[in-house]
Amino acid sequence: MYNTIVVGTNGTQSARSAVLRAARLAALCDARLLIVGAYKDGGGAMLQSMGSQIAPMPPTDAKGQTEQMLKDLAKDLSRDGLHPEVFAFPGNAVQALVDIAEAEKADLIVVGNKGMSGARRYLGSVPSNVAHQAPCSVLIVNTVG
Repeated sequence: MYNTIVVGTNGTQSARSAVLRAARLAALCDARLLIVGAYKDGGGAMLQSMGSQIAPMPPTDAKGQTEQMLKDLAKDLSRDGLHPEVFAFPGNAVQALVDIAEAEKADLIVVGNKGMSGARRYLGSVPSNVAHQAPCSVLIVNTVG
């Protein structure tokens, strides 16, 4: 049915629900599971106020934090007999999911439905944009009540 499944996560509980659904599906289909996390590349300098002085803020290691989150998630899933591959990408989550799906010839992208209601519904959400740009089928998992 499916040979390669791509799932996105940002580390939230909602995204974790989508990852777990993708993992169950990958196990049922004996498919490759590719977990993708996008992070904001901290290119610009930020400043913080220290009393009457302004000093540069220490840079956050968004890439390292994302990679660690993905490794921890893969380790959790490996206890269930899965061997997910992880990908951390700078920038836009939608583009990261679409690019990996294209490069790896994925059959399915799995995302959570967070952001598909309220104002974000009209401004653009990750699930909506993935559904419109994906090179393959998309499963939008109901992760919010």
